[in-house]
Amino acid sequence: MCIRDRQWGDLKITDDFTLCSGGGFITAAAMVLNDRGLQVKGQDSNPKTLGQWFIDKGVYKQKEEYPFPALNDLGLNYKGILNVLYSYSIIKKFIQEGHIVLVPGHGVWYVVDGISGEDFVVRSTDGSKTQHAIEECSYAILFKVAVKKIESQDEQLKLENVSN
Repeated sequence: MCIRDRQWGDLKITDDFTLCSGGGFITAAAMVLNDRGLQVKGQDSNPKTLGQWFIDKGVYKQKEEYPFPALNDLGLNYKGILNVLYSYSIIKKFIQEGHIVLVPGHGVWYVVDGISGEDFVVRSTDGSKTQHAIEECSYAILFKVAVKKIESQDEQLKLENVSN
């Protein structure tokens, strides 16, 4: 997903920004939702469906400092914001356990897919895949997935047997 995609780039989130001009977090969150097979109002997750969902919920009008907790309603449990340099070991463990870490940097947001040496392995909201130096990140946004994507009918049966 690219923040500049014509399908959603012009969606006006507030009077101050569109998805293209300031929707990096929304695009990164849509990437994560899509990766996990989580939908927005019964539709596949993309920046437009998630951006419209944020608009409909009035998330950016609520005067909250951050929109991150709103994603709890979609199956991503917001766990907090950590300073990368002071909390690196916690963030590293979070990534190794398969949880979700998003980091801002250089005017875009990144979905952290892993760690390589002293770099985050990331996917950017501009569509690129790269490594991003950990010391260039000031903070990280952490989420845990509340809903596990069911890959097969066998997996569904296993989950049903465990819950019974």
